[in-house]
Amino acid sequence: MGSYGEDFSEDGGPGVRVAQAMLGGASTFAMLRMADLPGWSFALSGGRIAFVSGSLASWLGYESTATLIGAPGAALLAAPHRGRARGRALLGLLRRGGAPVHVEMAEVEITLEGQPSVLFWAPGQGAELQEKPRRAGPMTSIAASLAHELNNPLTYLNLNLDFIERELKKLDAVPTETEHLSSVARASEALRVVREGAERLSSIVRDLRAFSRAGEGPRPVDLRRLLELALALTRNTLRHRVHLQLELQDVGDVHAGEAELGQSLVALLLLLTHAIEDGAASGHQLEIRLEQPGDQVELSFLVRGPKARLFPESDPEFLSLQARVAALGGELSQASPRVLLRLPLSHEERPARPVTSIPPPSSQGGVRPRVLLVEEEPAIADALRVLLQEEAEIEHVSSGRVAIDTVLRDQSYRLILCDLTMPDIGGIDVHEAIRRARPGVERRIVFLTGGPFSQRTREFLRSTPNRILDKPIDPALLLSLLRSLR
Repeated sequence: MGSYGEDFSEDGGPGVRVAQAMLGGASTFAMLRMADLPGWSFALSGGRIAFVSGSLASWLGYESTATLIGAPGAALLAAPHRGRARGRALLGLLRRGGAPVHVEMAEVEITLEGQPSVLFWAPGQGAELQEKPRRAGPMTSIAASLAHELNNPLTYLNLNLDFIERELKKLDAVPTETEHLSSVARASEALRVVREGAERLSSIVRDLRAFSRAGEGPRPVDLRRLLELALALTRNTLRHRVHLQLELQDVGDVHAGEAELGQSLVALLLLLTHAIEDGAASGHQLEIRLEQPGDQVELSFLVRGPKARLFPESDPEFLSLQARVAALGGELSQASPRVLLRLPLSHEERPARPVTSIPPPSSQGGVRPRVLLVEEEPAIADALRVLLQEEAEIEHVSSGRVAIDTVLRDQSYRLILCDLTMPDIGGIDVHEAIRRARPGVERRIVFLTGGPFSQRTREFLRSTPNRILDKPIDPALLLSLLRSLR
């Protein structure tokens, strides 16, 4: 539990079980490690800070996570963490210099290096509360819905991994070739399902980034897709309170900040159904209509049922949402009995998604390209080495400082795969150090990123011509990149 002794869940709930499965052991799903969680996160183990995301450390005023890792929990928390329950926590975090700031975060139990630990997570800056909170906010619903979205693929992924392990153990014991081939076929089919589950989890993580890239500025945004993501994040709450009726027409892109608009949609959906108790879905209906009248896109919401209500003009939460939408260049209003969200059409074209075409492996001999892999996470480094080692000479370092020294000694690397966020020196500083000392070599860097969370990182990624690969990394895209070097 957090600093103020308030929790939003009496039991652990599915979110705890999912986090334990997701983070409690590398064998479950290595790509979904803590560093890949979008937004803010930190973990306490044995009363000390075991992990802090770079985005949270940056927001609190730290240039690096190294200052916090290993420090007592009191370096981050305004009051000791007592851990009396699990679920939702209202926390007082300490900025660098000691000023407290209030946030709302998910709290789940995990295991780190065999020791019971606690992970705290929030989508990003929307978790900040302007004053010491007195009641639960929207994070309860978001975390529960996110747990539900992750739980299904994790369930069949784990079941099929267990099945594959048992089938492989049978191979040495099966007496006939027919039984051997049958066991291999069953394991191969289970492996196909595992891949589907992994891809579904990867898709969920990619979608979540749409809600954590605040500050990137306006761009063409697919409002229909963003609404569907917002509905997915609030599904666990909505399905217990209302029946959804959607009438979503094909509309053009709107001109807005994607993260800010997505967060506003989530807040509005929860605010619209706030007065409806769980279990009242049979008597309430939420109608959502998306259409394009003229040069604007209009999204309307209508709640029907005995607990349906419009907002008084002085409602602070609705006024806050109106201000946020106005800052996006739109308008949020009430036109009885509907709530209307209007946004201007974008006059820019959305960038086309690149199509990956994988060149065939080289059939000719010769010298293989040298690749320097700069990645602090051993599991990811091992997986990348296995993927690439048949076609390249791979050298791995786990530190930005070591990467700089290595490249300054030897500029023969054709490709430098560099993690963007590392505890000592991040990818941006690696790039700048190499650019100053060996101009031109920095163009060989390809950045690996779980999400650009700090303003400095976002600005750098917008301006750099270097290639960027999002985590979870697409193997086909990476192989295509490597084979294009020959």
